[in-house]
Amino acid sequence: MEFGLKTAQPGASYRELAEAWRAAERGGFTSAWIYDHLTALGDQTRPTLEAWTLLAALATQTSTLRIGVLVTDNSLRHPALLAREAVTVDHISDGRLEVGLGAGNPRSEIDYRSYGLHEQPIGERIGRLGEACRVLRALWTREAVDFSGHYYHLSDARPAIWPLQRPHPPLWIGGSGDRMLRITARYADGWNFTGPLDRFSDAVGKLRAALAEAGRDPAALRVSAQFFLGDKTLATIRDEVSRYEEAGADLLMAIIEPPYSPDAVERAAAVLLR
Repeated sequence: MEFGLKTAQPGASYRELAEAWRAAERGGFTSAWIYDHLTALGDQTRPTLEAWTLLAALATQTSTLRIGVLVTDNSLRHPALLAREAVTVDHISDGRLEVGLGAGNPRSEIDYRSYGLHEQPIGERIGRLGEACRVLRALWTREAVDFSGHYYHLSDARPAIWPLQRPHPPLWIGGSGDRMLRITARYADGWNFTGPLDRFSDAVGKLRAALAEAGRDPAALRVSAQFFLGDKTLATIRDEVSRYEEAGADLLMAIIEPPYSPDAVERAAAVLLR
């Protein structure tokens, strides 16, 4: 089992996050993640750094961590722009980028309303996500791309720069609905689950069925979940980790909450990695 660390941005300064990520690398975490909301979840007045520009900066503060946004809200960026942003961060990080992508969720809708973005029903957002996966993979691997989908259209789009990771940075999908799992099975290199632990095993089973339907080997796709450390006892954390592993997870992203500090990260590492 590998462990990553997730540090959501609300209320945290860049310096604070950079120190936490450096501590995560020293402490033995294999990856570090931030989130993608323009408006802070919970207390909406908390300042929140933008995800992809922040990720580029944090890449320069680490040297071995795999890094990513868990997950990028596909509704906030055209996939052609995201493809170029991802390649740029892949170069800045010397090939350590993981691209997490999702369709957005009800907690994201305040972003769409507040910033005048087109409010899409969930069915449309999922449809856009499926097309976005195709656009991303094409722009990462082909000299020129023509694409005519229901939502996105490209004409002789040229990547201009290739990712360091070939054929492309690993693509992760976050979500556990049936359509999301089918998109994951078709396009993703990894899958991330967010939700109650008692639903994880059932979701993994549905994912494996979707992979079989798509003709893919389940071993070719990484399975992960996010979980809160909070003030749980050591025994509780170890029990939860064991249950995730038995259900098929090979990577867990431990969520800690601000204020972030090297000490807080070291305590998390001591619980999970020692």
